[in-house]
Formats: sequence, structure tokens, C-alpha cells
Amino acid sequence: MRNQSSSDSDEALRLAAVSFNIDNHELKQSLLLAAQSQVHQQLKDWNNAKTETQGSQSNLSKTDKNFLDSRQGLQVQVLVRKTQGDLLEQDKQPQKAIEAYSQAFNILKNHANETDFTKDNQLLTGENIESVYRRLRELNPQDEEVELALTKHLYAQLEYFLKAKNWEAADQKTYELMLNIAKREKEGYLDDEQINSFSCPDLQKIDKLWVKADKDKRFGFSVQKEIWIKTGNRLGVKVEDWTDKDYENSYKFARAVGWYDDKQEDTTSPSRGSFVSYDIQIKRIKENSAYGRGGLPSVWVR
Repeated sequence: MRNQSSSDSDEALRLAAVSFNIDNHELKQSLLLAAQSQVHQQLKDWNNAKTETQGSQSNLSKTDKNFLDSRQGLQVQVLVRKTQGDLLEQDKQPQKAIEAYSQAFNILKNHANETDFTKDNQLLTGENIESVYRRLRELNPQDEEVELALTKHLYAQLEYFLKAKNWEAADQKTYELMLNIAKREKEGYLDDEQINSFSCPDLQKIDKLWVKADKDKRFGFSVQKEIWIKTGNRLGVKVEDWTDKDYENSYKFARAVGWYDDKQEDTTSPSRGSFVSYDIQIKRIKENSAYGRGGLPSVWVR
């Protein structure tokens, strides 16, 4: 996985590039300065970052209201307020950062159609919106409205990736969504207790999104359950209570869904075959539309 610095640099370059699609001069300058501020924030050049953020805000204040209320204007405002919030947070001004992020949040809430990241030629990405929600929640964890908005947005991102057949991104977003729902984001994993007590309505909702995403219905928790039972595995048995037969059947399941390959040599073990790396699994799924039934989502093997 790429580091955060590389991702932030790409985002700054993206904003600079998309600014050329903006017709209004003040809006364009506002977004360009916000992008430059992001670069200087990454470099920890706080003086220049502050100057450019102020310039970005100044250009917004000079923009005609009709342009500010346009689709592009609303999205630029979100991006500028997000950049402002990022800088204020780094400057140890949490209350002012909350105010900036809240302005972005309210635009997203009140103008959902204009700021819909799934539409073509949008300035905002799903990651931009998620960042606003996450930063605001981090600074103001008592705000339940923000928490609900984040969960709803994670669902929207999952559906977006599934429709695009971006299986790897959808798999990652499924994991993030489930951690969010289970309140396990800080821990970063789900143990048996959280899995067993996971919200049934949410599990069914996630499953339905996966099942309908592929014309052959290859993926989803319900597909995995069907294969699990067909390969002789028992339901509701804790791992510590497994018998040798349970372990044997679990390997049958792993083979059936493409997680384990008997033909792949494991030099670290005397046993035949080995577990398939995640990258190889995704590659095989992308290259062969008939491969990997039950192989995704891979939440359980993380």
C-alpha cells in the first residue's frame, strides 16, 4: 500500500489539474491555491501553506454568488474548507478546524446532489468527502450526525467500486465499512466476538451489494456460506473447538474459493500447496471472469 505522503501529493496534483476545468477565474484560483497549500502542508512549510490558504479563501470571497452556488462552486468550497481545516488542525487550533470542517460538512449535507462524487466530471472524490467526515469525527466524536454520514458514505463508496468492478477497492472498502459499523476502527480488526455480534441487517445489506455486482453472482457472504457448508464445514463452531476434520474441511473451503492452491509450492512448509497471495488472487479474478467464486469479500482472512 502506498504511503500517505504519496497519496497526498497525488491529490494536490489532481486538484491542480482539475482546476483548469473551472470557468470562473476566482474559483479556479481558489482551488489552485488550496492545492498549493496542500503541497506546503506536506512539506511542513506552514508559513507558505497559511499564505496560500488565506489567498484561497480571499478568492472565494470575491466569487460571484451565482458561481459559488453552482455545482463547481459548492465543490470548490468543500475542498477549500477541508484544506483550511487540515492546516488549522496541524496548527493546534481544533475549534477553528471543527468550524472549517463543519462548513464543508454542511455543504455536503445540504447539497448532496451537487456534491455527489459518483457523477462524471466531479471535482470532489469519495476520498475527499470521507476525509472531511473522518477529521470532523476525530475532533468532535460526540457528533452522531457525522458518524451516521460517514457510514452512509462508506456504503456509497462500496457500491461505487462494485459497479465499476473495482474488486480490490471494493474489498478494502468492505473491511473499512465493517470496522466502522462494529466500532473497531481504532483496533483495525474484527475478532470472533465482533464477527458473531455483527449487525445482521448490515451484513445482509453488504452481501446483497456484492451478490448483485457480478452477473454470475460469484461474490458475497451468502455465496461463501453456501460453499462453506458444501465443503463439509460446520457453522457456529469456535476455532478453539475445531477437530482435525474441521481443519481439513477448512482447507477444502480455501481451495474452493481460490485462497489456497495445491499447485503453488510453499518453500517454508513440507505440506503440499500454499495460500495464494492477495495480489495474485485479485489478478486471477480480474483476468478470468469465471474464477474465484466465493473468494470475495476477503474480510475473514485479513
